[in-house]
Amino acid sequence: ASLRWNGSWYEAQVAIDPRGSVEADESLLKEIEDNLYPFRRIGHDLRICPARPAWLDIVLDVCAKPEYQRGHVRAALLERFSNRRLPGGRCGFFHPDEVTFGEGIHLSRLIAAALEVKGVESVHVVRLQRQFEPPNRELENGVLPLGPLEIARCDNDPTYPEHGRCRLIVRGGR
Repeated sequence: ASLRWNGSWYEAQVAIDPRGSVEADESLLKEIEDNLYPFRRIGHDLRICPARPAWLDIVLDVCAKPEYQRGHVRAALLERFSNRRLPGGRCGFFHPDEVTFGEGIHLSRLIAAALEVKGVESVHVVRLQRQFEPPNRELENGVLPLGPLEIARCDNDPTYPEHGRCRLIVRGGR
């Protein structure tokens, strides 16, 4: 939530990130607004909205260990950086319940997640930026910052390339 001046008075803007889902439907937004309205500050409007997605564009250059097949390493990395629930109850890196408001994407977390995958020897982050925007020194700073009402999203779905992508360059291995 954040207080914002709308030109005449303050407005409390509350963004919603439902557990286990990407989108907050209208009935949930209305229910939350009805529950919060009695507690709003006098003289402030209340606006409930879904979280704003920050679509990401990521490129990782990965070196596979010599005894592993590149294809297997690639498949495991794609699973690790997915937005799905994984076998064994774990969640992919970009699962809606793994990322939250204003939580920037740190290079160190990306590298650590890639190094967790069996067969990965080393990782170099080539690109980390918002999709369809020029780089803003994310690689130099080690983090892609997000606003307080934004949530990082990277669906990596070829059917919807505008919903973020994580491209992998896998070298080495067999």
